[in-house]
Amino acid sequence: MFIGGCTYYEKPYQPRAAQPVSSQVPVPTGYSLTTQKKMQAVQHWELLAGDVARRIENSLEARSIPMGSYSIYVAPPGSTPFEKAFYDLVLTKMVQQGMRVSRSESQSMVLSFDLEMVRHSERMVRTQKGVYRSLAPGMYVKRQPPGQASPGTIAPQERQVGGAMVNVESGAYTPELPSVEVMVTTSLTMNDNYIMRDSSIYYINDADWDHYKQHSIYRDPSKVNYRLVD
Repeated sequence: MFIGGCTYYEKPYQPRAAQPVSSQVPVPTGYSLTTQKKMQAVQHWELLAGDVARRIENSLEARSIPMGSYSIYVAPPGSTPFEKAFYDLVLTKMVQQGMRVSRSESQSMVLSFDLEMVRHSERMVRTQKGVYRSLAPGMYVKRQPPGQASPGTIAPQERQVGGAMVNVESGAYTPELPSVEVMVTTSLTMNDNYIMRDSSIYYINDADWDHYKQHSIYRDPSKVNYRLVD
């Protein structure tokens, strides 16, 4: 009698290579939390004008241009309430700081400013469960089991997201963001060369858009006008 034996051989486990997550189009991701000021009073226009005057003074000092060696001519403004008020406020701040402000463009530096208004239609990224309630969409956190969480064992990421959710619920930063932003660009030139250029961006109240843009130029895209003809 022959007795035959066999040895069972188990193949070592080889984990399957992780498959990359695929998407037909790029998906949006979040930015670090930032803040942006909102202009909703004439005093805020005054603060911007004062900041522009200080930037002019700093730019002249950086280029070793004595502040009184050249006069500065401020270009005429547009006809909107902001443009007219900002023109007067900038003149006042420059005179108060001892600058030579001229009413003639001849042989003077030229200060001009431009205004752009942008209206957004969608400000929040939404999912099937509603608005994202963390600082960055797609941030996943490993939660502690019930009864085991304590201030010393809660992961920093969990505290961060938890704090963000509390801030959202308390209104620290609300999803009801303004739909309209304005960018005020100020330029100081001499002999077709830029001496100073600054662009400042602000939120404004949606109902105050006509302070910054002419009615005949800007049309609210959310409204449709109908006209009856013969």
